[in-house]
Order: sequence, then structure tokens, then C-alpha cells
Amino acid sequence: MVLPRRARDREAARAVQELRPWIERRLRALAAASAAVHGPDGTVPYLSDTLWLEPQRGRSRVHRVGERLLVPAAEPGPAIERWYRRRARAEVEPRVRDAATALSVSPGPLTIRSQRTRWGSCAPSGALSFNWRLLLAPESVLDYVVWHEVCHLAVLDHSAQFWELVAQHFPDHREQSRWLRRFGTALSVAPWESRESRVAA
Repeated sequence: MVLPRRARDREAARAVQELRPWIERRLRALAAASAAVHGPDGTVPYLSDTLWLEPQRGRSRVHRVGERLLVPAAEPGPAIERWYRRRARAEVEPRVRDAATALSVSPGPLTIRSQRTRWGSCAPSGALSFNWRLLLAPESVLDYVVWHEVCHLAVLDHSAQFWELVAQHFPDHREQSRWLRRFGTALSVAPWESRESRVAA
């Protein structure tokens, strides 16, 4: 709850009471989205895979071995996020390169960010940025966001021409966009946070 500085606590309590049905609906929707996105306890999603967390004492960096993710035994969250950020660049860069080649456009610098609500962006300069949390989504969702932003290198706005270009190269873009609208809020919550104490035990 964000209030003006001079607002009183009782005003906040009254607002929460009035909004309680909406708040409870949103919490139920978030819980359902999280359950749909995240696998069993002790796992994290990675594109279309499910990786099992394996805590190891003395480890400081995360390392993937097949379907296992070797993580620090104590407080693995920050190390896991750093691993996802590194992997995001490795996953996004070749996709951007391939899409840009197909469109005959030249992308600018690529950055990996940690926005809570934006999945990607394209600046007028051609600089592209992508949210590392896209790696928590199915692979087709990441592919769609990459195509969406690379198409902006050719058409910067969201005009009919832009959407025609997206559809030409990524026909099921609407399905992936719907997935993000429905489940994107669950990607904003680190999937290991609710399990961290169990993973670290």
C-alpha cells in the first residue's frame, strides 16, 4: 500500500478493507499462475525444462549438470539469479542475431535487465534489452519477445505494419503474448524464494 506522506494509518486500513475482495482475487490469481509455472519443490523452470536444485556446501557459483542445478547450500538465491542472468545473455544473443539477419537489420548493444513488468525493449538507437526472467517461461515465449523487439528495429511503433511483420515471422505471437499476460506475474517472483530454507537445509 503506497500512501501520500500525510495520509493516516486508518485511511490505509480503510482502503485495504474496501479493496479486500480485489486483493484476494489477485492473490489467488498469482498463486494459480505460480503453481502453473513452477514445478515441484526443489526445482526451477528453465525455458521448457525443469531443473532440480542440488545444494552443495562450499559452492559459491551455480553450475548445471544435465537436469541438475548445483547451487550453494547457504542462501542460494543470489547465485541462482546471477546464473540466470548469464544464461539469459547466452540464450538471447544468438536469437537476436538470427532474427536480425532474417530482417536485414542491425541491432545495437544488448543488455540483460531485471525489470518487474517489462520483458524487453528497443530504443530508437537500436539498443535492445531483455528481462532475464524470460528464462523462467517456455522457450516459445522467449522466442516471441526476441522477435517482437527485433521487429522494432524495422518498425519502431506498434502500428498495423509492425504487427504484420511480427506475424510474418512469428505466426503464433498472440498465443505467447496471452501466456505472458496470464502467467507473467509469476515470473516476477523468484521461484526459489519460497523454497530457499528447504534447499539450504
